[in-house]
Parts: sequence; structure tokens; C-alpha cells
Amino acid sequence: DYLKDIKLTDWENAKLDWKLIEESRQNGIQRFKKNLKAYFTELEKQIEPGKNVLFAHLMAGGVPRAKIIMPLMNRVFKGSGDRHIASEKFWNSDLGKLCQISFNEVTAETYRYLIELSQELREKIIKSGGHVSYLAYGYHGTEVLIHNQITWQTYTPYLQGWAKMRLEEVSVQAQEKGI
Repeated sequence: DYLKDIKLTDWENAKLDWKLIEESRQNGIQRFKKNLKAYFTELEKQIEPGKNVLFAHLMAGGVPRAKIIMPLMNRVFKGSGDRHIASEKFWNSDLGKLCQISFNEVTAETYRYLIELSQELREKIIKSGGHVSYLAYGYHGTEVLIHNQITWQTYTPYLQGWAKMRLEEVSVQAQEKGI
């Protein structure tokens, strides 16, 4: 709703209220964490002692739901001629920065919250003789072999790839903690 009055002809000049956006982001985080905690409470009732659990994080994306965003992203990704917008121009704009924040939150940070908030349940499962693993899906990436070393790369230098790279960072941080 906040973005509804921004016109396609004036998107470059749009200046967003970052304090308001951060307040909204924090409200969304708290709502997500509250729902995640409720989910773990119910899930715990279903897990028998000694059982293994795989947590699969299937959330990916995060394009803000505003009429102005998709036409702009289409011009960045698929536009040609006068219907093309240079990616650098878009990503450096307020609307592009909002998209990046949103994509990172939905794709990667929700995975981090899943790992963090499942700690108590994870410890109970392990204590009962079970094992806990995590996996996460994201967009646009693959492992490649470079100089005999497996390395991850993104297909696109865009939000999806950057968010996937952040998702990988969350995974590495968890693995370094033995998770």
C-alpha cells in the first residue's frame, strides 16, 4: 500500500521512509517468529523419542507485493530498447534496495530464524537419541568444479542470486556451530 502511488514514469525519484519500512520489517519478523514457535510446540507432540528430523526450509522469493515492482523488474531482467532499465540503476534506487531487503529476509533470514528457534526442540531430539538436519532451497545457483574444488555460484547477479548466497552464509554459520 505504501508504494501504490509511485508511477512507472517516476520510480527513480521515489524516496522511501526507511524508518517506516524497518518498523514494518520488524513487525513481520516478530509475527514470523511467533508463528514458528507455535509450530514447534505442535510439532514436538508429533516426534517420537529417538527419531530423526529433517527441517526443510522451502521459502524463497520476497518480491514486495506492489504494482510498481514487477514491471520494473521485468524491464531490468527482460527489457530491451527503451523498455530496458540498467540493473545498477534499479538496484541502487530506493525501490531496488527495498527489494533486496525483502528478498534477503524471505529467502535467508527466515532460514536463520528456523535454525535459531528450533534449538530447544533440536536439543530434545538429540538428547532422546535422534538426529536433526536442515536443508534450504533458494533460487538460481549451482555447485561448479573450479580447479578441483567445488564452489557455489549464482546464475544471475540479481536479488535471487544474492539472497541465495546469503542463504549459503547462514548454512555455513550454522555448520560452524555444529548444526
